[in-house]
Amino acid sequence: GELFKFYGDAWFTTRPIFDSLPISHDYPWAQDLLDAFFAKVEKKGNSFKLAAYEGLMVPIQSIWNSRTLNALPKTFSEATIAFEQDIGMVYQPNATRSIEWLQEHGKCVDHITPGLSTIEGAGHGGFAKRDLPKGAVITGSPLHHIPIKDGFMPMFKAFHSDTAADEKLKTEVARYQLLLNYCFGHSQSTLLLCPYGAGVGYINHNQTRANVKVVWSQHGKTAHDATWLEKRPHEMFSTQSARLALDYVATRDIASGEELFLDYGDAWEEAWNKHSESWKQVPSAENYLGAREWNNAMKSLPVRTVQESFHDPYPKHIHLRCHIDIVEDKDESDDESEDESGDDWDSSTFEWGPSDYGYKCEVTERRKNVDGNHFYSVRVTTEPINRWDEDFEGPGLLDIDNVPREAIRFFDVPFTSDLFLEGA
Repeated sequence: GELFKFYGDAWFTTRPIFDSLPISHDYPWAQDLLDAFFAKVEKKGNSFKLAAYEGLMVPIQSIWNSRTLNALPKTFSEATIAFEQDIGMVYQPNATRSIEWLQEHGKCVDHITPGLSTIEGAGHGGFAKRDLPKGAVITGSPLHHIPIKDGFMPMFKAFHSDTAADEKLKTEVARYQLLLNYCFGHSQSTLLLCPYGAGVGYINHNQTRANVKVVWSQHGKTAHDATWLEKRPHEMFSTQSARLALDYVATRDIASGEELFLDYGDAWEEAWNKHSESWKQVPSAENYLGAREWNNAMKSLPVRTVQESFHDPYPKHIHLRCHIDIVEDKDESDDESEDESGDDWDSSTFEWGPSDYGYKCEVTERRKNVDGNHFYSVRVTTEPINRWDEDFEGPGLLDIDNVPREAIRFFDVPFTSDLFLEGA
């Protein structure tokens, strides 16, 4: 089955091309319509039901451009499945392909597994998950195209000033976007091509140990349009979707567990060597701990309250965030009485995924229950779930009681991690 991520309904509602596509609430509404239809014809025979559905329910889908109506099954047999099981069962086959189809049209995207690089100071690297023969396509990746790199990558010094003497400083480049490290470009071109396929960002540079190369994907594969190879950068401005793609190919036999390397080119090698020679550790770097280290070190310790933090503050580069489920659960239970025993939630349900960010919060009170476990009263500051959240009415404060420790985590304050150091 195809994998999908929910970006929010506004991702569809803000794009005219999807103006008739059903969004999340349309499928339950369509299910209600189906249930009402079958309730009306419950005592009729199948021939009547068939004629009624295909004579009434199907035609109205072409009369009104309605997202909800477009969620209705297109045939009576599909409608029967939706009524007897669930409307989602009708659409599941559309997201599923046979093994034969995948072998002909697809690419394996799990040949790469991340791990600590064998290169000192390189951080993480990509490793072969299984034996890969010479010429094997390790993975493929669509490319974000950035036609004018100098209009996107520089980051400028910013400050408030009305004096003419400071105008020049306002346009002084302070550094460049981190994304630049993961894009392909050329000194004589304004174009940048940035891959975003699974695992490709883990493949480090090593000219002597390179065992992977990149080639253009076949026309029609991985969304690659070979006609775009003849385009000039300015002709790409109006297209926002990926039209170019690369394949990552093994240049020799690669053993399972072996690190994968690309040759980024002489210019990158020279720039890296220059950076390494001039780089200096920032003051007090040896005492720095990021949010990940704080979560590992402090997971069994109580979280400080606001009053305690006034006398013994956490470092300025980290802050507390609370799991989104405590807010959603509060919205659902506002009219219900609260359990003062500290058992409102099952602690094991608060799993933090890689993209879970929660809401900024602070601890106003800490107490123990009869089992000796800490529970917290927190004040949560709500914020948009994503940039397409049209229902968000502005930040709000919520006081929530009996929050377990597992629902509270440390996060790096934006732009304060070591990735954002000026010398990075």
